[in-house]
Amino acid sequence: MANNYNSIQQVPNALKIFMLIGTFLKVIGFTLMAQVITALAFKIVAGQELDLSQLATADPELLRKAFMTSQFAGASVGLVVLPFLYIYFLKPDIKELLSPQKSHLPEYFVIALLVFLASVPVMSWVIEWNKNLRLPASFFTLEQWMLTTEKSLEELTNIIVIYNSFSSFIACLVVIALLPAISEELVFRGIMQNEFNQVLRNPHIAIWLSAFFFSFVHFQFYGFVPRMLLGALFGYLYYWSGSIYTSMFLHFVNNTISLLTLNFQQKHIINFDPEAADNFPVSVVVVSVGLSAFFLFFYYRLSKKEKQSFNEA
Repeated sequence: MANNYNSIQQVPNALKIFMLIGTFLKVIGFTLMAQVITALAFKIVAGQELDLSQLATADPELLRKAFMTSQFAGASVGLVVLPFLYIYFLKPDIKELLSPQKSHLPEYFVIALLVFLASVPVMSWVIEWNKNLRLPASFFTLEQWMLTTEKSLEELTNIIVIYNSFSSFIACLVVIALLPAISEELVFRGIMQNEFNQVLRNPHIAIWLSAFFFSFVHFQFYGFVPRMLLGALFGYLYYWSGSIYTSMFLHFVNNTISLLTLNFQQKHIINFDPEAADNFPVSVVVVSVGLSAFFLFFYYRLSKKEKQSFNEA
């Protein structure tokens, strides 16, 4: 069932701006808290701070252990426990909006998965386009810093995602796929999107603003647009279904597929890169757009039908 967002009373536009800024600062606060805890935990486990410039000489096993432990600690406290306490004690209206809708949930999961799979070709083109974007010459220094940072983060990811046992795979799955899906959906869809919509009374603006900030806080310019589009998809899945579980589910699927793909590529099990635009000709991309729109519309119609049935009951 589509969310029936509780709207706040009419307030002056100036006050609305402050309320929006307040929501943004709360999310930044949760994120910074997670980062601080992550940094402290990493230093405790590794005996030193994370230095992206020294990855080539770092002990891979120690780096992986410190990263997994610190990420789990930071995300659990900063992006799950604290936001949950905020919602539970201070935002009972949002707590109601997060109440999972059980009706048609399996159907929502299946259709959401079909949307995701159908969108792979067109998203690969968007990813390739974003990677090739370049800033004006006046921003050369900034662009070089961004390129260096993204390359270092890519190297770190390639080290972290490798697993050599079932237990290490489960650890990767929890820390890299499951925990971010739960925490980021709770913060960006559960809190930010809902609070934005309460102020703006426009779910579409709330969804896209939340998606923008969702991508922004990852600080990866060359993946900004596809991540924003993915955030918007998560936002609509949640808004239409009325269940945060739908966006968490697809977020988890996306993270898991990325984890497995990177791992299989590192181990030379597969050579196929689903993010490479060269793998998908224009005709396939056109079909991808059509199928994605069709499944997304089907998802929307299911939510409308469920809402109508609920109102008639």
